[in-house]
Amino acid sequence: MEILLEKVGILNLRYEKLRNENEFNIFTLLRNHNDEVNLHSRFIYELLNPNGTHRQENEFLASFLETVEIEDFDLNGIQIFKESGNIDILITNRNQAIILENKIWAGDQKRQLERYYNKIKKQGYEEIWIVYLTLNEDLPTKKSLGKLPENIINDFLITISYSYHISEWLEKCISISSRKPLLRETIIQYNNLVQELTGKSMSKDQRKEVYELLSQQDNIHKALTIASNWIHVRWHLEWDFWTDFENIISEEYEILPIQKYSTSALDSVIHKSRNRNPWYGIMFEIFSFEEDRFCLFIERGWNDLYYGITILNNKKRDPKKHDEYSEFASKLNEFTDWEKEHVWLGGNYLNPSINFTSFSSEETLNLIKKEYRNQFLKKNWGEIKKFIEKVKKMKAAPNKASTPLS
Repeated sequence: MEILLEKVGILNLRYEKLRNENEFNIFTLLRNHNDEVNLHSRFIYELLNPNGTHRQENEFLASFLETVEIEDFDLNGIQIFKESGNIDILITNRNQAIILENKIWAGDQKRQLERYYNKIKKQGYEEIWIVYLTLNEDLPTKKSLGKLPENIINDFLITISYSYHISEWLEKCISISSRKPLLRETIIQYNNLVQELTGKSMSKDQRKEVYELLSQQDNIHKALTIASNWIHVRWHLEWDFWTDFENIISEEYEILPIQKYSTSALDSVIHKSRNRNPWYGIMFEIFSFEEDRFCLFIERGWNDLYYGITILNNKKRDPKKHDEYSEFASKLNEFTDWEKEHVWLGGNYLNPSINFTSFSSEETLNLIKKEYRNQFLKKNWGEIKKFIEKVKKMKAAPNKASTPLS
């Protein structure tokens, strides 16, 4: 088995050098690669829009409809909207509508798809499709579906993925734009980002060489041993990550039980296929004001690990409570990667990016090495402590009642 791993390592090294020669990607330079709204939804919208700057009219849209198997959608009188009443992308003609909900790491909201459907239904559209886009074609939760009629769920709800449908559609778009080099290259770069995001960055030539390697002697059986235990490797690596992080943090702060990582939490996202809950991590209080406890929360989520300021009141995180501190949040956002949203006042991503869901990036896999993991945790804990000090200096900033925090 060691010889097999060594050969795979040599193979990876050779192709890694080739990838490094072509690693420039305008999307990762300008945006966080998991940014649903400002990167993915915006770019997909631009391609789907018949009036987009691509000047391909309905070709990209028609290709998309073919890919997701929506038939008989009239391409006359098309209108397309982004962020329309919280709907990520809305496509309409005279009588039909398509609601495209884009989920990379954000969770489902209560009765979200039901509300969107009913809103568009009230506008008089006769046929309404709901296209639910996730990294790996996850199903929407019952919470999001709400009371949507069974026939709508069965006939007009379409689940699609970045890993297959978007990637396939982008390949078609690349072919369509073959005579427009700048447009074609832009779509290629975005497709490369999608491949990286979904853990499919291995080239066809590399996959073929891996196949040839596995066909030799009993290599396929050795590989099966590794593959059969891969899910357990994921579980134990993430568990070690959180326990090591807790050990470092608990030297200075008391860890709260709210949304704390646990064996059942890891089981939920790693071993289950439905009703998974990735929103756990490590939370601790940094100061309080009246009955509100300002906490630092390091959270897993679906993709990037991130940390930020959240408020506990009666042991709960209430969006209304966070709205009361909008002025505080606006000052906080001067040194955060993302701004106030839902139960966050703002926060930053851990660096480099770690994705326990796809479990494929070099940075994530390297965490299995204890020395590397310790260096990663110490580096990020140092950044988090600097962040905490900045937040503490803001305690005198005006709050909801224009009274200094203490």
